[in-house]
Amino acid sequence: MTSLTSAKLAGRGLPSTSPGEILKFFGVLILATRVEFGSRADLWATEPRSKHMPVPEFGARTGMPRHHFDALWSALTFSKQPTGGPAADDPSGEHFR
Repeated sequence: MTSLTSAKLAGRGLPSTSPGEILKFFGVLILATRVEFGSRADLWATEPRSKHMPVPEFGARTGMPRHHFDALWSALTFSKQPTGGPAADDPSGEHFR
């Protein structure tokens, strides 16, 4: 997963990633399930939306800047898929066996 994600990032002119960074990415995803937010960008806010809710400040709390999280989010690749897929007239999916 790390090498495939790094390859996609490199194709966009961004630095590669590491296994530790991928682990941190998933940690941030899990942490996000514990916070109420309207959009993903709200998680990196430094100003409170209301006086009754604390500021998430994910950048300071996790050490992962928003732009880097977004780059990993869009480049994350779990496996290499065959190009083309099955033929449109092949309902059995024989292409993948």
